[in-house]
Amino acid sequence: MRFRQSAAAMIAVFGMAHPVWSEAPPEDANDVVRGLSKSIYTAGELTGGDQEEWTVLELESVRALEAVAASDKSAFLKTDKHGRTPLINAAANGLYPLVRAILDSPQTQQDLNATDDDGLTAYHHALLSLNIHLQVCAPDANNPFALVPFYVSMPYYLDRNPYPKVLKALQDAGADTSQDAAKSYWLENCPNQSPRQREMVSETTDLFATLSTIQLELETAAKRQKVEEGIEILELVMRPSIEAGKATQDELDSAIETLYREAGLTPPSTLQDNK
Repeated sequence: MRFRQSAAAMIAVFGMAHPVWSEAPPEDANDVVRGLSKSIYTAGELTGGDQEEWTVLELESVRALEAVAASDKSAFLKTDKHGRTPLINAAANGLYPLVRAILDSPQTQQDLNATDDDGLTAYHHALLSLNIHLQVCAPDANNPFALVPFYVSMPYYLDRNPYPKVLKALQDAGADTSQDAAKSYWLENCPNQSPRQREMVSETTDLFATLSTIQLELETAAKRQKVEEGIEILELVMRPSIEAGKATQDELDSAIETLYREAGLTPPSTLQDNK
């Protein structure tokens, strides 16, 4: 019996996630944006989420957004308590279908480059893409209140890869694509970066790509650390047996090589040379 049930089976048991405002009309456009973000998290908790479920949530949210805009001609110009327009919030959260719907409104052209209380535009937030780069900003973060939503929602972002599409949509709409404010925000609010990483951010002409590169480096380093810890355990377990003639160095090397490959890393050439 497979331990992991299919998404369809899980939905049958627990029910499909619905937008958090589905039982009551959203108050405003920002409420729709917040609702979709929360619903993606809820789907992750209930079933892990899948393409079908995410698509349903996205479509329902676009319809709700259109309904709000139809009843309030200034819906996309209103800000939340952080000074963020619906476009800023949608871009920050990588909600491409909502970004697309908002950009299709003539309202948005009036305030395409609006800034929030941090002086950041929708384009800046999409560059920072903190919904996927949180641990790049704070590699030592261990606050479960921040990390649990980050991990639970991650399958959506891995599947949708929305931020490049959000950036392209904003560029095509005529958004200001300067990156200085976003880089300054990162350098000021992400102080635990290494000197090399800070230099990379300071000098880059493509902040999103640079942050993705740093993230990959951090993920690779974490995998290597885990492998090294595994090697230490193997050495403790197998070394006495090797010395007693009950196991061989080749067997140890083979076990170490397996650790590397299971982590998605290339084993050192020395292991290959010993064979």
